[in-house]
Amino acid sequence: LPTLLPLYYLPHLPPYYLPYLPLYYLPYLPLYYLPYLHLYYLLNLHLYYLLNLPLYYLLYLHLYYLPYLPLYYLPYLPLYYLPYLPLHYLPYLPQHYLPYFPLYYLLYHPLYYLLYLPLYYLLYLPLYYLPYFLCTTYPTSL
Repeated sequence: LPTLLPLYYLPHLPPYYLPYLPLYYLPYLPLYYLPYLHLYYLLNLHLYYLLNLPLYYLLYLHLYYLPYLPLYYLPYLPLYYLPYLPLHYLPYLPQHYLPYFPLYYLLYHPLYYLLYLPLYYLLYLPLYYLPYFLCTTYPTSL
C-alpha cells in the first residue's frame, strides 16, 4: 500500500487492508468501515502490550518482595497492599499492637450507633421476645 493514497480510493478499499492503513486516513473513511476498525487494535496489539511486557513486570515487581517485608514496616504500609500480603502477616497487622488504630474510631464512632440501632432492633428484640412466644404458642399441660 503506498503511503500517499488518494482519498477517492478509500471507499473501494477492502476491509482486510484497514489495519495497514495509516491513522491519518481514519477521518476520511466511510462509516461502513466502522465495524472493521477493531482490526486496527488486533494487529497492533504487540505494539501496545507485548513490547511493554518487561515494563509491566517492573511495575509489579515490588509485590514479589512483599512476603519478605520486616514486621516493623507493617504499620507504614498503605492499605491497598493488604490483599497482597501473605497470611502469616495477619496476626501482626497494626490494629493488633497499636494502641489507637483509626479503624476502631470508625467502627465505634457515636454517629455509627444511630446506624446500628435498626440492626439492634432486628437482631436482639426478637431474641428477647422469643421465650414469651414459645410459651404462648405451645402451652405446657400440668
